[in-house]
Amino acid sequence: MDKLSLEEAARIVGKDKRTIRRWKASGVDVSNKAELIDYSQHKDVRARGQAEKLVRSRIDRTPTRKPDAGSGLRSYFSAGLSPEEFVELPLPCRQEIAERALDALASIREAFARRLEELKAIGHDYSVKLAQTDLDDISEASRLLEKVTEGFEA
Repeated sequence: MDKLSLEEAARIVGKDKRTIRRWKASGVDVSNKAELIDYSQHKDVRARGQAEKLVRSRIDRTPTRKPDAGSGLRSYFSAGLSPEEFVELPLPCRQEIAERALDALASIREAFARRLEELKAIGHDYSVKLAQTDLDDISEASRLLEKVTEGFEA
């Protein structure tokens, strides 16, 4: 991977060279494009006051671009669609993948439930509470995935 110069880094994130130098001095690898963009986005999210106004101004000036032809993205909206009109979108992955994920979560939930029962037999209250929280979290993840995918079933 080619290292970025200060000028290239500044152009990529829409900042001036002085800002890039300051980031470099604080330990950001400004020669790494991915790290530079991540850090710039992080700073943009945290921007307040005048800095926030500059971020908004830069975003407003940024031209939107259409996805590359090979990206697989396509619009599901017709040009004459009312903003209030409901559009049913397809599941963004194959149904089999969602079903395997649900099966995996069920298997994980069973393992967490077994661990909870083993800890209850030992009787250590704090460990039981933590294990119950873990089991609740896994159960909630499974419930949410089921809820999201149920409308897409054929």
